[in-house]
Amino acid sequence: MRKASNERKREMNRDVKRLIVAGYLDYIAGIDEAVTRLDESIRRTEAALTLGAVRYRDMPGNPNTDPDGIPEGIARLEELKDRWEGDASAMAAEWATMLDFCMQSTPRRICWLHYVDGLTWGRVARKVGYSQQHARRLAWQGINEIYEIVPESFRRSAIPKAQEWEDSR
Repeated sequence: MRKASNERKREMNRDVKRLIVAGYLDYIAGIDEAVTRLDESIRRTEAALTLGAVRYRDMPGNPNTDPDGIPEGIARLEELKDRWEGDASAMAAEWATMLDFCMQSTPRRICWLHYVDGLTWGRVARKVGYSQQHARRLAWQGINEIYEIVPESFRRSAIPKAQEWEDSR
């Protein structure tokens, strides 16, 4: 009976780790998308200002308040650049750090390809040159390695009772 209980705890531990790592890598994938959207928004605003006209549908507020629109466009551009220098640059650095970490080992790279790039297990296996079954086995090693560097704050927010459960093991 005790052996079955220990086996169940190991399975739960694996599942918790997989969920946390999958959630964290999904967050990392979202960072790339958010930074890309912010970059595009900055480029669109700069292009509109360069042409000497602001497209009001891209700008917040009532277009009738400033018929010139340039000051509003410049303010919007500065706001976007401030966001880039603050949160977005920190997120981009976190994304780049995780990418570098995952590309240093095959198991972590497999996790990146599946969870961040969204490739199926079959495509991941072909890309790394292993069978699908072996790629999935290696992914568990990658999950364990990535789990060790997932920020504690993310672990707690991803599964609120995970720390309590982990402490009880």
